[in-house]
Amino acid sequence: MGAEVQTESIPPAADNIMSNLNSEEGTANKQSVSGDDGTPNGTMASLGRRASMAATTGGIHNRDGLAGPKRIRYRIYYKDEQGAIVEKSQYRTSKPDITPDPEEEADKDEDEYTIQPEAVFDIITHVTIRDVVATESVSTEAAAAGAAGEGALAEGTEKPRKTFKIRSIDTSQMVIRSKPLIEAIRAVVTYYPGQELGGNTITVEEPYYMLLHHQNDLREYFRKESENSDNASAGPDNTNGEPAKGADTQGYHDFKVLQAYLDAVWKKKIDREILRYKESPPKATFDMLWRLFKPGSRVFAKDDFRDSEEKLAGFIVRSLTLDGLNSPAPRLHIRLWYLDNIGNFIDRTPLSVTINSYEGAKDITTLPVYPVEIKEGDFTINLNSDLEAHLIERGKRCWKILEAVFEKKCLEVKYNGPVIGGKSEHYKGRAVVDPVAYFASEGAMPMPEFITSDNDVEYTENSYWNDEPIGSKKRGRFASYQNISSEYKRKHDLDDGHFFLFARRLGGFVLKTRQFRMLDINYIEELKKSDAHKNLQIPERRLQMIRALTEKVGGVGGKSWSADTIEGKGEGQIFLLHGPSGVGKTYTAECIAEMTGRPLLSLTCADIGTDETQMEKELAKWFRLSEQWQAILLIDEADVYFEKRASGQLQRNSLVSAFLRSMEYYHGILFLTTNRLGHIDDAILSRIHLIIEYEELTDETREKIWQQFFNKLRKEQENFDIDPRLESYVERDEALLTLKWNGREIRNAFQTAVALAEHEARTADPPKKTVLVRQAHLEQVVKMSAAFKSYMENFKGSEAKRAFMDGARMDEAIRQYAKDRKKLLDNARKLAKG
Repeated sequence: MGAEVQTESIPPAADNIMSNLNSEEGTANKQSVSGDDGTPNGTMASLGRRASMAATTGGIHNRDGLAGPKRIRYRIYYKDEQGAIVEKSQYRTSKPDITPDPEEEADKDEDEYTIQPEAVFDIITHVTIRDVVATESVSTEAAAAGAAGEGALAEGTEKPRKTFKIRSIDTSQMVIRSKPLIEAIRAVVTYYPGQELGGNTITVEEPYYMLLHHQNDLREYFRKESENSDNASAGPDNTNGEPAKGADTQGYHDFKVLQAYLDAVWKKKIDREILRYKESPPKATFDMLWRLFKPGSRVFAKDDFRDSEEKLAGFIVRSLTLDGLNSPAPRLHIRLWYLDNIGNFIDRTPLSVTINSYEGAKDITTLPVYPVEIKEGDFTINLNSDLEAHLIERGKRCWKILEAVFEKKCLEVKYNGPVIGGKSEHYKGRAVVDPVAYFASEGAMPMPEFITSDNDVEYTENSYWNDEPIGSKKRGRFASYQNISSEYKRKHDLDDGHFFLFARRLGGFVLKTRQFRMLDINYIEELKKSDAHKNLQIPERRLQMIRALTEKVGGVGGKSWSADTIEGKGEGQIFLLHGPSGVGKTYTAECIAEMTGRPLLSLTCADIGTDETQMEKELAKWFRLSEQWQAILLIDEADVYFEKRASGQLQRNSLVSAFLRSMEYYHGILFLTTNRLGHIDDAILSRIHLIIEYEELTDETREKIWQQFFNKLRKEQENFDIDPRLESYVERDEALLTLKWNGREIRNAFQTAVALAEHEARTADPPKKTVLVRQAHLEQVVKMSAAFKSYMENFKGSEAKRAFMDGARMDEAIRQYAKDRKKLLDNARKLAKG
């Protein structure tokens, strides 16, 4: 339903729509508004209610004495349903009615800056109309009778009178024209995105948050100006032309007009809200939440990484908007930003938080976003100092990691905690921090959308700091918070203000599962260098040879020399480690990675695939990552990719050929392991730089491995101990020595014995504090292993026999088996001959 309003003048004493709109209650006048069906009030009764969060446009109008004569002007803009302005009322210096003279307006310029040059600001109210109901001519003398003293023209001519249907009454604008006030605002407002402060005037949208946020700053500005002014310009009340002193400056009087206008609506509300801040815990009402979120202030809010943690993070308030101003349930939208990264630089990333309206006062710290501190006059309340300190410390750790990433492109770390994004999963192990590679991977979280000078409203052509010289503090309050990179780090130091805003996530690669995941900085630890190579049971000269070849790749001194005449070919280092299972082939690659400080990228056939096309694609991906991270690439049990080619085996031949092509142009370090050397294609062998054979373990080597596990348990578990009889048992027991366990079997057996001892201590009555691993625990494992090995030998023969018959390898154990077998055959032949 619409409301019909005539544009003829009504005496100021009469009630009208605008006077009711501008009243404290904001209800529509039933006498001047009627619905489309002729019933009183129509829809304007519901539209007239203003949310108490907005400053009504008429609060000060009944107090013109405070503001001084003709210091505030009022105007109405009539808009159609598409938002286009169809009519403008003339300027007035008192409460306007809803009856502009359209013909008068048409004869005037849109911007009538010269009508009242002494005006401090204009209040412009926007009204949306449905259509024009009627137009008729009337004498302007009747209208002039009530408006001549207010600046309206008083010609006795015929003018058209229009009657509109009102659809809604929208919010108002304040257009500030006072030059001293404009200069003061530009001086005190250092950060307010979306608020343009350039040009000859400043337009502030209702409910005037920018002015309210800086009201105390403006008051202090003019106080200092008054104290320092020895020859100020004449004030509005100084009519003798003499220079005004102190409080009689033009700017001071203009500010008093603005202050009176704002205080009429807000002062009592603000004073009551400050008392709520001083309660325990501090509280706030929805109507006054805007006071807590001044643009540029620091706040806590939940990040938007959508994981199970939902932790609070640090943000800067960018802007705030009240939505549903005239609705019964308004919402406050708060736009924030924080510092996020994609690996090669850090920049500001936006986040929006909405607070729905609520009744009464609420504990501020229970809101989805709340300030770090509240400053009011002579008191300051820090709402969560522990969280603030934690976020700063976390940001420092994050920056330390990113510095290394800037320099090395990646960093290997230790991780123990949940990963961010996707399904909730916990990971414990090593990871490589590389945000660039993470965001380039499939299934990655969306890349952060940074706030840049191209799309951020605070950098528009008329933005307030564009008038400032380059380097001005006002021009770049947060300039050091943008595009932070390794180049920036060389010139500037970051401080706690930066660290507070760092996001807790870092893109990376989980080495154990070989997946890209978003890592949480809270669970990242520095990786300490291990001395695991001291436990490696291979000759020292072999170890040094491997180390020398690995250090050649990507080492000091720039690009290494290549003997190949084709550029880019044969520049990698490829090692083949062969021998029976459990003798240290994989462990060698792990130790070399530790010694050289490189990540170990361990792959299996499942990571590469067995389809030729897919295999080349996947192998290229892993080779690229390995080169990029200067990692050691290990393909364990890679027999399927270099098995001998044979006629009629097209798929296998294609797979081997594709693997050969990929190896040729790999520039990194590649370890291949196999226990079936006899099945390798000769073309593969010709491309290997170093081939190392691993023999079966001797009893002496097994004893050393046992001692390594005993020492490791004592060092890492204070409440565990080893029974001395167990140490003697592993050295001398015939049943155990006969099993000839390899390194992996020794590890598994010892883990089982420890688990049995732990269970025994836990279930004892009373439970034992110290877990003692005894001979009896290991004997249980030995008996089960001996029984199973006997079963397998009776069923399929010994492992040496199976390897000999398959032609997989020819190590010492198999050669011994071959000798024994030949001896048996020779004896059988002799017996046959008689």
